[in-house]
Amino acid sequence: MSRVTTACAFTLVSALTGAPAPAQSQTGLSPQELQRDTTAGAQLSQGRGLVSAPVIDVATSVDWPLNNFDEANARFVPLTEITSANVNTLVVRWLHHTQNSRATPIVAGGLMYVTTPRAIVALDATTGRVVWRNTEVSSNRGAVFGAGTIYVANDVRVWALDAKTGEPVPEFGDRGISHVLTDVLRARYADLSDPTQWGYRFNMAPQYFDGVVVVGTALSESHIPGGVVLGVDAPSGELLWQFFGVPQGPEDAGWEIAKNTWVGGVRHGGGLWTTPAIDVASETVHLTIANPSPDQDGSARKGINLFTNAFVTLDLRTGELLWYFQQVHHDLWDYDAGQQPTLFDIVVDGQPIRATAAGNKNGLLFILNSETGEPINPIVETPVPTASETPGEEAWPTQPIPHTQAGEPMASLAALFPRVQLYEQFASYERVPFYTPPTLGGAIHAPREGVHYGGNAFSPDTGWLYVAGRDFPIFLTAIPVGDTLRAGQFSTAGRRQSAAPALGNVSAYDPLTGELVWRTSIPGGPSAGVLATAGDLVFTGDTDGLFYAFDATTGELLWQFDTGAGIRGQQITYQVNGVQYITVPTAGGVIITFALPGS
Repeated sequence: MSRVTTACAFTLVSALTGAPAPAQSQTGLSPQELQRDTTAGAQLSQGRGLVSAPVIDVATSVDWPLNNFDEANARFVPLTEITSANVNTLVVRWLHHTQNSRATPIVAGGLMYVTTPRAIVALDATTGRVVWRNTEVSSNRGAVFGAGTIYVANDVRVWALDAKTGEPVPEFGDRGISHVLTDVLRARYADLSDPTQWGYRFNMAPQYFDGVVVVGTALSESHIPGGVVLGVDAPSGELLWQFFGVPQGPEDAGWEIAKNTWVGGVRHGGGLWTTPAIDVASETVHLTIANPSPDQDGSARKGINLFTNAFVTLDLRTGELLWYFQQVHHDLWDYDAGQQPTLFDIVVDGQPIRATAAGNKNGLLFILNSETGEPINPIVETPVPTASETPGEEAWPTQPIPHTQAGEPMASLAALFPRVQLYEQFASYERVPFYTPPTLGGAIHAPREGVHYGGNAFSPDTGWLYVAGRDFPIFLTAIPVGDTLRAGQFSTAGRRQSAAPALGNVSAYDPLTGELVWRTSIPGGPSAGVLATAGDLVFTGDTDGLFYAFDATTGELLWQFDTGAGIRGQQITYQVNGVQYITVPTAGGVIITFALPGS
């Protein structure tokens, strides 16, 4: 029998707008208390430092200081106050209204840091009240905390702010701003005065470990000549090393490996969308590099196009390339390796192995040895369709398909077509097999964004990897462009349009065997990844605005809350003075924080 409890954001909206509210509030606060908190936040937005930070007992507090909790991107938190037995009693503890943001909040020292397209705000993590606000710094992807400093990457700048005051750190770069990306690109391209002219920009939360900030540029679609990953000295903002996702010449790491995998004159794409993982023991950086450009026309970039759509591992201190593994060869479908890698420990044949895993937009989950790049279980080069209507196109004849320990293809995170009902205008189009090259007249392709940007979670309690997937077919056409595009010119080279509503799922995999342990369907497509806790819980949110809690052992849906707006930023959990909180950001601009009643 289901134990699902459903709450609704209507009570929140009613309390804040004065609309009639139901007799029973799900928030845990009276309408008067909610109104008072919101008014206080509005007054404090005019200045900084008007509310003191909370007093913290370190022994009973657990921070969420990095984008995915820890350097490994594990998204597992060993907190047990909220459990599968009591999660259905959660109430809203506080709200904070801000602009629409896809950013994951972070928490350090009792303060929650929220980045938006217009500001970065520090909140009391126990009440949601504003402690300081800096409107000179913004980001739509999130921040990272390290050694008392908040680091934010926005446009082509990296900022360092004092975590207590929000003021720029004067020793970092130019009075708190590092222009290291601009310096790197100007040194290479003398005629490039502004990197944004070529489509370069940061679109990710950085990663931090032991005095090093790692950050990379996104947007392969802007036809960038190789996305740039930077190692930045955290105290000074100076460059430590650089790595181009598509090596452009002998001066770039990996050139000898990649140079012959591009034939035809185009070497574009290879951006970085998501936060890298860092293995603190080996001091290695683990990346997933995105797609080549143009997206749907590879005629001017024949070959497998390294290091696009690949795991790439670098030395943290030097940026030296250690190993790579490509998820998609010669991408023609915009199958980004856009999900951040997750590092975790398993035992294989009696030997401890540090593993890495990430999903792809094609719905496949790749699990590798993080020290060598070798698959934990077979990944089989499998023949795929190659016939193309694009002049000069040479589709790659095989693609890597992950298999289980038993030798069967791993369960995809996205069904090809069975669960979806196509929109009427696309019902007559052909549904083509997986990896069919785009056609000039258009066809229905699936999966599309089978795994989105949100991270996975690995629980050492169950030994399972939790992943959010979705069924999402698209109508796709090819528009040949050859080598006519310029740097900075948007380069999809085709038409993409949703052909049906996205349907989601949360899945548990045994990474040792590759077997699917359980899968629970949800009505909306998840973009926010998953969160696992030692309370035997897995959380996710979907683009319909529903926030869910599942039993980590069985996959049973235990609780859901209607936030009233799509969820694209990732949910987090933390503890302050013995109280565990769960926070979820919404596209409607409301940060919602839950706790147990009476805690």
